[in-house]
Amino acid sequence: MSGLDIPEVLNTQFACTQCHANAGWVRTARPTMRQNSSIHRLQCAQCGARIVAKASRGRTADSDDCAELREEYETLRVLQPAFAGCARYGTLEPLGFLAIANHGVMITGLFPGEELERHARKQTATGVYATFRSAGVWLRKLHGAGADGDVRQGLEVGKRIDYLKATYGSAFAADRKLRSACELFVRVGRDADTLAIGGVRIHGDFKPGNMLCSATRYVGLDIQRATTGAAVYDLAPFVNHLWLANLGGIGARARRRHELAETAFLAGFGDAIDMRTLRWAQLYFSLCYWGAYRQRGALDAVIAHWKMLPLVEKTAAQLRALT
Repeated sequence: MSGLDIPEVLNTQFACTQCHANAGWVRTARPTMRQNSSIHRLQCAQCGARIVAKASRGRTADSDDCAELREEYETLRVLQPAFAGCARYGTLEPLGFLAIANHGVMITGLFPGEELERHARKQTATGVYATFRSAGVWLRKLHGAGADGDVRQGLEVGKRIDYLKATYGSAFAADRKLRSACELFVRVGRDADTLAIGGVRIHGDFKPGNMLCSATRYVGLDIQRATTGAAVYDLAPFVNHLWLANLGGIGARARRRHELAETAFLAGFGDAIDMRTLRWAQLYFSLCYWGAYRQRGALDAVIAHWKMLPLVEKTAAQLRALT
């Protein structure tokens, strides 16, 4: 838990932005616990306005969790003009930020949508295509928000190679399949490092679980925009997580739905995507996923083998087909 009584905090420090009532916040659901935060859904007893309070779990007001939450709030404020007047695509509405009792609390309006993965399972093939195409359009709009001209930069291949070797190198060396995939990553990366690619302010954690949708609107979550980088560093993790997601069906039907979702997402993004660079970035992230799970302990090592290794093999095969 965050360690805070969120309704009590809001009732003493945050008035409803619609009716301006004080001390009228009541819970509408149990809190949702996340790795670095807790999510609380509340409603104004006077007018019925619904909000979400995201509380950091840091131990001090200067902790990384609290600082990151404040940055997320400020990012939402900066992005409001970019999505203003857009009925279909947007972000959460920032309402306020509190620093209290060694925690940060970000308050936003409630968007009554569901995660893309859950939404897609209910859809026909046509619905799956429309859903993920819209996710691609949303990301394109995010990348275009507050663009600072034509920033050209490389993929920082050396930095990625050094990270993999320093963090997971010994684990890769002990497994033939992982060793082969890592060698492919290094070889193709050195060839691609000469490319000058347009830089954008990247989302930083873009995946189907960080996008909500309703019948008419798509809203992105957990937007960081802390660094400038190649767009593939947002595209690649989304596509990887898409393949890890349950989009409905089993066997060949599930595979077709994943392929359709990927095609739709990339079509929605709409920019000229260098597929070799995308597959290379996907391989990088899939290697990171495998290594991170492998290091966590026996149970997560099983997940690394049964869930992440097939993703490594898939992305490596896709990259080899383009070299």
